[in-house]
Amino acid sequence: MSKRPAGEPDEGAGGKRIHFADESIHGPEHLRLVRRMEEMEREMRSLRSVIAEKDALLEQCQERIHDLNDENRDLHRRIKEKAINTKEFGIQVELPFDAAPQVAPDAPPEAVPDAAPDAAADVAPPAAPMQRPCHHPKFHRRLNEE
Repeated sequence: MSKRPAGEPDEGAGGKRIHFADESIHGPEHLRLVRRMEEMEREMRSLRSVIAEKDALLEQCQERIHDLNDENRDLHRRIKEKAINTKEFGIQVELPFDAAPQVAPDAPPEAVPDAAPDAAADVAPPAAPMQRPCHHPKFHRRLNEE
């Protein structure tokens, strides 16, 4: 029996005709469902294409990150090499051309160009010579023991 008062006994709920042999549904509800399914399929295709674009962009970003990491490692290695090379030659810093002339710390104040007489009082006493750190502590220990 139908739930609708005017429905036939062999009709399903809402007056839709159901063929039990192939279980197909006929009526406006069926068309709405078919249209909704087609719309969802279009949405899925669209989402898949957006996902593919995002994956390609992500891959490009990962490649760029990889390149930057390689460049960073290379720069770090070069900085270390330069620091080692400057230590080997006793070079502390590279001064620009317009830097003030440097005078040894134990030089008299008269040797400093354009120095005022009272500037000598501001100069700190000469420090002990710096010993260069080395990565061979056993070698230096042997030298100090001799």
